Amino acid sequence: MSARTENLLDPATLRAANVNPVSYLATDYLNHFNEVIMLLGLVPDMPDLLEEVKLWQPKSYARHFFDSHFQGRDVAVAAYEAAPRPVRQRFDSVIASADTLLLDTIDRIGRLPPEAPNFRIEVEDAVNALHALVERASGIVNSAEIASEVDEEIDECDPHAAQNAIDALFDAA
Repeated sequence: MSARTENLLDPATLRAANVNPVSYLATDYLNHFNEVIMLLGLVPDMPDLLEEVKLWQPKSYARHFFDSHFQGRDVAVAAYEAAPRPVRQRFDSVIASADTLLLDTIDRIGRLPPEAPNFRIEVEDAVNALHALVERASGIVNSAEIASEVDEEIDECDPHAAQNAIDALFDAA
């Protein structure tokens, strides 16, 4: 590890950049999801917003920070790259689930007329599932040790629990 990287990963530097010094992750990345989830939730009452929602695309952690005006972006990206492997794997897995659910939802509701009886239900179910995924990602960011204990318990019960929940949501539609 270079001296520059070591300086970026100093706990005080991490905290100043709003990066958790345990998980090495920043909740700022979750804004990439929070904004589109908010818009998606408004679509049943304001169908014109669907066009804006359709513009959303997955964005990597690094790309999000490089595209933003976030002052601590260099610290956030360096920390993400140095994050403990199990923490980063859990985080990336939750993010992949959120990306998939969002893309599938946008595609599905984009093919439904807003006045369809199941339109609102589809959107509300997806928004609820997305909020749960963002909450889980936030838990990983903010308390890596607790999140890993919870994930281990979930993994012992059903290693595919998150994906199964998403699949069940789509099957119900």
